[in-house]
Amino acid sequence: MSDCLVGKKTIPDRVEKVHDWNVFLSLILSTGIRRFTKDNPVANKVAEQWAEIVTAAFTDGSYNYDKYVEALKL
Repeated sequence: MSDCLVGKKTIPDRVEKVHDWNVFLSLILSTGIRRFTKDNPVANKVAEQWAEIVTAAFTDGSYNYDKYVEALKL
């Protein structure tokens, strides 16, 4: 999973034809890695980025799609 996350290998599944496939894939791979270890710097960086995105999306106390999209672009 770590090699796939950093681009050394590809996953055996077919690539989905969605605009955010790479974002989704990095989240899924990072989540899988972090289930086993918290010592992977790349997976930890992805987790930090997603924490910032989710935090921004809920800054008003409920989910705000526009803030989510804006945070996702950063």
